[in-house]
Amino acid sequence: MGDWNRLVRFVSWAEDLFPAKKYMLIVWNHGAGWRGISFDESSQNSISVPALGPWPNRAVGPPVDAPPELV
Repeated sequence: MGDWNRLVRFVSWAEDLFPAKKYMLIVWNHGAGWRGISFDESSQNSISVPALGPWPNRAVGPPVDAPPELV
């Protein structure tokens, strides 16, 4: 999943299938520091840190105005 658009589609899909009051998403891999995270070996892409920052407001649903409860 080396593309933030795919992350947004995944979150939207999960929200539609599994409605809940709260959600938690963990983006995990070893990463490359500030160069990127979620490296996709098949496409050779990764999600840059600046692109990962505003992804919650790009997902379907109301904008995220409150700070996260868990970091």
